[in-house]
Amino acid sequence: DPGLPIGGLRKVSPIEQKLVLRGWLKDSGYRPPSAAVLDAILTQCLEAGTGRNPVVRWPEGEVRRYREQLYLLPPLAPFAPGAPVAWPESEERVLLPGGNGALRMAAMPDGGIPLARWRSATRTIRYRRGGEKLRLPGRAGHHELRKLFQEAGIPPWIRERIPLLYLDDQLTAVVGYWLAADVVNPEGQTPGLAPVWLPPPGFQYPPGRPAPEATSP
Repeated sequence: DPGLPIGGLRKVSPIEQKLVLRGWLKDSGYRPPSAAVLDAILTQCLEAGTGRNPVVRWPEGEVRRYREQLYLLPPLAPFAPGAPVAWPESEERVLLPGGNGALRMAAMPDGGIPLARWRSATRTIRYRRGGEKLRLPGRAGHHELRKLFQEAGIPPWIRERIPLLYLDDQLTAVVGYWLAADVVNPEGQTPGLAPVWLPPPGFQYPPGRPAPEATSP
């Protein structure tokens, strides 16, 4: 769901706002909720101050606001990632705890994690705890993951669920978004690998980033 721009809703009357919301919900495959829920969406999400991310829930779904967009999602349970998850060398994919989907590896035509590095490393999947930094190809210095997420406009409820791939305890990939410059092959050299997140229902692969074709590393 690319989201519903709030700016357009603010330009029409309250009656038209409800019609727009009902049409958006119907086009997305949801039955329109009660009038009280629609009122709550308009009141809480349109009037929220800068920096707030309100959410309105009903049994079938929920509407969340991030920046100047409304997002429609199935009901999301609180996410508790728990302990790091080992990715055994013999497994082509790994299931993620908390119903967060799975990971697999995919081939990249250039760049990516060198195959030899992938096969020799101890692989672990973790989630954000705060303070993580990453050095990106083509950019100087190390960048806080928090700031990278903000720059990319990734909503908070997705950030907390994005898997982080560590090789030998080194942050190597923010899956679906960035690979660390320290480990990737230079572009144009030997093809490498990249992890792909197969998210749970309600989450899409990062916009503008189609999943690479699957491979058996």
